[in-house]
Amino acid sequence: SPYVGTAVVTSGIVTAIGLEGYRYYIQNGTGPFSGVCVSEFTGAALQMGDSVRVTGYVSEDNGETFVGCNNGYELLASGSPIPTTELLTWPLADLEPWEGVLATVENVTCVAINSNGSWDGTVNSAADLRIGVLFYTSAAAQGSTYNVTGILHYEWPIERIEPRVTEDLTEVVGVQEQSVTKLRLYPNPASDWVHLTVDLEWARARFTITDVTGRSVMTDRLTSGPLHVGRLLNGLYTLTIWNDVDVRQTRFEVLH
Repeated sequence: SPYVGTAVVTSGIVTAIGLEGYRYYIQNGTGPFSGVCVSEFTGAALQMGDSVRVTGYVSEDNGETFVGCNNGYELLASGSPIPTTELLTWPLADLEPWEGVLATVENVTCVAINSNGSWDGTVNSAADLRIGVLFYTSAAAQGSTYNVTGILHYEWPIERIEPRVTEDLTEVVGVQEQSVTKLRLYPNPASDWVHLTVDLEWARARFTITDVTGRSVMTDRLTSGPLHVGRLLNGLYTLTIWNDVDVRQTRFEVLH
């Protein structure tokens, strides 16, 4: 960015919040250069749709532009409409104008699932794109094709799109019948542990638990033992488990 090292004041609608809580994205309107990453340590209290004003210095981190703030943010309003998602044709001639912008890329085919839950895709079998886990771990199936919505950004050396909630991933080709069979989970409601009964091959499988907003609250490699959910707050959750070729999903309640 030509503004690196410059003090700025900017405002926008919160479109995404990192799982670690100190990094979030704001967007003012639509179009190129409308979104930016904000780094400051009180962001965990924000919600998508909050309108904020921030003051800080423009910096670069692994190729991504961000505004670093030391004095928090000014909350202007809550519940504001999220800016309209940009439908972009991939690959982009230049990612820089769209960095930090909420966008949709269509026809992304999953070709590999990485150990951290991110996955690598090809767009129309021609261009590479990584689907990250900055906000949410999406349960993609290798070989399936999706329309993916999220925040566009570049983290050296890979261009990425970062989904935020379950609805940001829409399968283009219907999942085969065996891939949507629900797994069995008990007890339900649960307080500390849940046990699984599933025909999915356990080896190399992973799981993610999302709350009612679609935000991932737990993700890890699956084992054949029970899952500990004692640290989750009371409420409804969705458990998704997947390996390279298959996906299983069910909902359960935590009640302490």
